[in-house]
Amino acid sequence: MFQLQPQSAESHYYQWMALLIVTIISGGASLYAYTQITKIDPPVFLDITRPYPKTIFIDSPKINRVISSPITIAGRAKTSPAGVLTIVIQDNQENILQKSTIGNMYNSQLLPFSVKLPYSKPATTSGLIKIFESISDGEQTGQTAIPIMFSN
Repeated sequence: MFQLQPQSAESHYYQWMALLIVTIISGGASLYAYTQITKIDPPVFLDITRPYPKTIFIDSPKINRVISSPITIAGRAKTSPAGVLTIVIQDNQENILQKSTIGNMYNSQLLPFSVKLPYSKPATTSGLIKIFESISDGEQTGQTAIPIMFSN
């Protein structure tokens, strides 16, 4: 028969230390394997606050489309009672190629708009179309912008 031999306190200490080390190593290996299998990205917290809902949407042209002059810009928008919708076409050097005001689009619903605008020759091959609400005190709100490419 098997008989247990009395063990010293030092022997118990080494056994518990060995068990602790094996547990830590296997737990770390398991966690690493789990993250590799599931490909979990680290948590990212974005604090995006918008004081008001988005009120300007550009439907045409689409993002990164090649455009030529004149360009037809279409979308949906609503403004405050004192605001007017402004469209700016600019190149990547922030040269304003065209700036136009559509007018007041005050309504409880989004109103469709479409405008055909010629623009000056750009200094770069890419740029932006920006649409925003201009309020009488010079404030610009609700800006929406899309990148574009120029054909000429």
